[in-house]
Parts: sequence; C-alpha cells; structure tokens
Amino acid sequence: MKDTFSSPGPKNYMGKVHFYKLCTELNKFNVLLNDEHFNWKELNLKVNPWLTRIIFEAVKQGQVDFVEFFIKENFDMESAFSQQKVHELYQTKRDYPRKLSDVASFVNKLLGGSYHMSCPKLLKDDSGRDHQEMYYSEKNKTAMRDLFIWSILAKKVELSKVLWRYLDHQTAAAMFAYGIAKSLLADLKSSKAGSRTDESKLKNYMGEFTSLACKTINSSYKKDEQRTFDLLRLQMSKWGETSCVRLALDSHNKKFLSTPACQKLCTQLWWWGQEVDSPPTQGIQRRNEKRRANEMMAEPETDNK
Repeated sequence: MKDTFSSPGPKNYMGKVHFYKLCTELNKFNVLLNDEHFNWKELNLKVNPWLTRIIFEAVKQGQVDFVEFFIKENFDMESAFSQQKVHELYQTKRDYPRKLSDVASFVNKLLGGSYHMSCPKLLKDDSGRDHQEMYYSEKNKTAMRDLFIWSILAKKVELSKVLWRYLDHQTAAAMFAYGIAKSLLADLKSSKAGSRTDESKLKNYMGEFTSLACKTINSSYKKDEQRTFDLLRLQMSKWGETSCVRLALDSHNKKFLSTPACQKLCTQLWWWGQEVDSPPTQGIQRRNEKRRANEMMAEPETDNK
C-alpha cells in the first residue's frame, strides 16, 4: 500500500477521479497534495465538477486536513454542498434524522424552542407527489452552517472545530453546539442506550465549545466592550433568530454566563430592567431573564453541565 500511494496518480480523467476519491477515503492527503498531474490551486467546480465527490467524501469521512485545505483555498462550498448534498450526508448513518425537515424539528426540539432552524419547503407537482426541489438549488448560502450541524449530530468533534473556525457569529455557533450536545447527552442517559464512548464524546463537545465561546467573547471584550455587548444580544438569522445570551441561558451554560462580558451586560441591562430606548416588553423580558439567570446560577452543578 505504501508503494502504491507514493507513485504519481493516473493521467486519464476517470482514473484521476477514482484515484483521488480513494486517497480521500484512506486519508492520504499528502499524496493528493503532491500529485503532479493536477494543479490543486484550480479548485474550480466548473472546470473540475468531480471535485464535489472529493470534498463530499472528505466531509463524510471527517478528514479534517482535506476539508480545511479546500476551505482555505476558497473552494466554492456553497455550490458543492447544495441542499441535496447535505441531504445525502444524512443518509450515511441511522442514529439521527434522515430528512432535512426532520432535522429541523429535531434541532428545534433539542434547543427547547429558542432556536428555529429553517429547511427547504416541499413542492408538489400536478400529481400531488412531493419534490424537495429546493435541495437542487445551485447555491446553498447556509452550507457551512448546515455542515456544522451535521458534524455535531454525527459526533465528528474535530471536523466541527474546523468548520466552526470559518462560520459567521462563532460565539453563537459554539453555544449552539453546546446546547445540542447537552440535550443529546441527557437523552442518551435517560434512554440508557448509549455507550460510555458516546457519552465521553458529547461531554468533550460541551467542554470544547464552551472553551471556544469563552475565548472568543473574552478576546472581543478586551478590544471593545460595547461591540461585545451588542454581539451578545444580536439576534442572528442564520442561527435561528436567537442570541448568544439566549442560547447560553436556555442551555444553562454557567461557565459562559460567568465571563466578565456576560456579567457586566447582566448588570447594565437586566439588573436595571431596561434601557431608555428599549420598548417596555423588552424590559420585562430582560427582567425575566435576569431572574432565570440568578436561579440557574444558584443550582448545584451536575456531571453533564
């Protein structure tokens, strides 16, 4: 096997496709990168449409070196991972939903209603049959988010961390990952169906993404306090029209809520009830959230927090 993969790849088109796909499946990243028959700087889907197969296999197998290389080279992930391709990823395992509409409901349920994931609508033809035509759109503007969600549900921790680095609103994404992992862990313990390995993976997720969220928000807070406060309260469309603070509250993430930025924001907004320019309903909501935060911080720690 060593001699096979130290030699140059095949020169004909289909031979190269199969060779690259095999290298991807076996995680032979260096062989692909050093192949003299292909210029890896030309990661253009229009010129090389078969690249979709390579990146799909890399994501499915959790080959982080491949995935990060493609992203760094500005590969068109939005075109490569249409809704149809994301849908295909969910067909590879059986321990999570297999339709995007089911995934949306599943995720919304796990996060207790604070997150509202959108999904393509089913369109019907004249015969009344359902066609998920939105899956076949040329561009999927939420491709990176969709891949991130899949990697969490598939428990691919290292892949999740790579994708996270290239997401918009990283703090919210980290809080999202924590909330999903915590809910999955609770379900696993209540059903007693999971293994210790599964529990360990989910706890690792919770710790990893809490640390990432705290590091990100602490760094932002040192640079610009007000901008950080705005970031914590910002409702983001890609993350379910919810905010970092709301996700942290709903998932009872005490470590994140104990960061200096969250503590000062709590003092400035929630303790006073509302800002001068805030509608009364927002003030009521913040007072309720302050009460929830105080109650939560008084709760004893458990092993899955």
